[in-house]
Amino acid sequence: MPGAVLSVMLMLSGFVLLALVSAALASLFVREDVEPFETRERAVDQEILERLRILTERIAALEHQVATASADPTPEQPPETEPGPST
Repeated sequence: MPGAVLSVMLMLSGFVLLALVSAALASLFVREDVEPFETRERAVDQEILERLRILTERIAALEHQVATASADPTPEQPPETEPGPST
């Protein structure tokens, strides 16, 4: 009977050791995939922030144009037309 208990304990410790080794190997592969993903994610975030900055500048310029146009009391006059040939 003591041999059966010892063999069960030995078998369980073998399964645990195999699980730990498998988990360690799997974590190495997963870690390699996560780092490039984070790098790509940072690059996309930077591109989004740059586009947002450009859009913010364009909106500010448009707001400035609208404010300038509404402050100017003289309306734009249509361009003068040149007289065409008389027939």
